[in-house]
Amino acid sequence: MRYIINMLRKNKFIIGGFILPLMVWIFSCIVMAITPFGPYSLLISDLDGGYIDALTAFRNIILDEKSLAYTWGQIQGSTPFASLGIGTLISTFNFVVLFTSSDNVLAALTWIIILRIACCGATCAFYLKKTFKRDDISISIFAWCYALMAYAVIYYFHIIWLDQIMMLPLILWGVEKILKDKKDYLYFTIVLTLIFFMNFYMAYMTGVFAFLYFIYRYLTLEKEYQLKAFAGKLGAFLISPLLALGCSSVLLIPIFNMMPARDGLFNADQMAMSLRYEFSGLMSKLCIGSFDTILPGGLPYIYCGFMFFYFLSYSITYKEKLLTFFLGLFMFLSMTVNPLYVAWHGFKPPVYFEGRFTYIVSFFMIWIAYKGYCVFNTISMRQVHTTFGIIGAAIILLNRQVYSYITDESLLYTVVF
Repeated sequence: MRYIINMLRKNKFIIGGFILPLMVWIFSCIVMAITPFGPYSLLISDLDGGYIDALTAFRNIILDEKSLAYTWGQIQGSTPFASLGIGTLISTFNFVVLFTSSDNVLAALTWIIILRIACCGATCAFYLKKTFKRDDISISIFAWCYALMAYAVIYYFHIIWLDQIMMLPLILWGVEKILKDKKDYLYFTIVLTLIFFMNFYMAYMTGVFAFLYFIYRYLTLEKEYQLKAFAGKLGAFLISPLLALGCSSVLLIPIFNMMPARDGLFNADQMAMSLRYEFSGLMSKLCIGSFDTILPGGLPYIYCGFMFFYFLSYSITYKEKLLTFFLGLFMFLSMTVNPLYVAWHGFKPPVYFEGRFTYIVSFFMIWIAYKGYCVFNTISMRQVHTTFGIIGAAIILLNRQVYSYITDESLLYTVVF
């Protein structure tokens, strides 16, 4: 018992990163009368069209002794794996349905979503604690921004996507471990294998950013660049996805064999140079409550709460600021320049649910914000006032634009926060 108490005390701010998103979602469900707290449900889009059936089938196979080899739930029958998906089988959260009756699967689904989002806060707090060597309330606060960012709130109905949001900080901590010691790649390999099994499509996006993050962190952390040292760490980094792909090949090979028979893997016409969105429209998505649509043509969701003070501190080198600026610029260009946008989506532009990789953009903004918070005492009040003046002016200019999804209340809340 003493060991458990000490462990909880030692990780209290990581637990704090879990608790507040949990309470916010429970409170929201109570206020909106969402089951199990009322007659309404969270069933929209793919959650209603697929996930709820997959979870029900999963429960029936385990508890009601339904066939694991065949089901008539599909037209002409099929294997249950066609509707379940391997991500349903390995995600621990989905086992919640095993503790409910068949009449309460919908309530269990609500708890599955709430727990997933709360764990996004816990993993982010873990990453911040390990990477920045801090153990105070600040890691909980910034973890809350991550767990409750617009992307997670709006795309909650893709519960497998929530797993990728949860795993991203753990993946990047694996990169940090390799940067410290090139021999320490086992953790990174295991976590990569898990995300490939959870959802190979989103894992592709996470993996691409992990590589960019590796290059960025190596360039910022190393004072002197040595080709041999870099090659050793890069080799350790690259061997991990190869091992992970090998471990998950039992899933990936059939999927890739199936894809050309459906929509194909690549169409050069979809890579034409163009701008998908105006930059001003993208900036409007930094306001609280800036929801337009999940249908085609909707803007990516990037609001997460962030600060500009990182670039004002004299304690951060110009080299690091420049590298951070260019990586941030690349991520924002990726959201609007068509070839980059399509490449992030596996070279197939999304039909619905735009900006599927923008949970990565939000995480990087939170990373910048936290680094700025860590050096806040090196910034003068004049710089703070100037920054707020610029933000205020930007919001006033934004108010002059015509965006039906931005209300005066949204702008006011954004200024206050």
